[in-house]
Amino acid sequence: MIPPQKCAEELSVSEFTIHRWIREKKIRAVKLSSRCTRIIGDSLAEYLETAARA
Repeated sequence: MIPPQKCAEELSVSEFTIHRWIREKKIRAVKLSSRCTRIIGDSLAEYLETAARA
């Protein structure tokens, strides 16, 4: 499980973009508390593969 901040850094996008992808259900995430969200790694990999093919 990956924190949104780390994901944004690795992909060179803003943290806002990561949270937008979560809201749009492009990637799956788990909300551990009101201030703690973690991205499911497999979900991110699937999204990136799909985006690369488009």
